[in-house]
Amino acid sequence: MTHWILGFADSIAAAGAWIGVRAMTWFLFARYGTPTLLAIIAGQGIGGTGAPEQAAPGAVSSWTKEMIGRVKADIGWFHTTGTLFLDAYVLPVLQLVAGTINFFMVLVVGRHLFELPLNSVKAFMETGEFLKLVRAEGHAASGGKGR
Repeated sequence: MTHWILGFADSIAAAGAWIGVRAMTWFLFARYGTPTLLAIIAGQGIGGTGAPEQAAPGAVSSWTKEMIGRVKADIGWFHTTGTLFLDAYVLPVLQLVAGTINFFMVLVVGRHLFELPLNSVKAFMETGEFLKLVRAEGHAASGGKGR
């Protein structure tokens, strides 16, 4: 019997919380949220004065342009910071891999493949020495005849 009462009390609490959240959402956003969202969707911006119907159609406010500029700057910052974190975690391992590859390249071919120390992951991925090495061996094997 007590389990049924506790279950019923939990249900009442959950229903009350749901009604409270729905009521507060409607109270806070129903009057002002709908016109604002419609203005943003229509591309009219959200000017500080007047209703969205009074704004010129297709006009984007300076506030909207400023916010878009800020978001683009933040995206650039996240990209730069992410690249720095990637370099910090991956570069020590790549240094070891590049050093090992250079060791075996010097034993077999007589020249190294990577310029060490590596400053970024991009330097590891964009090594031009490998392409020069392959092209030089390809031209030597074909008797110097190019394309």
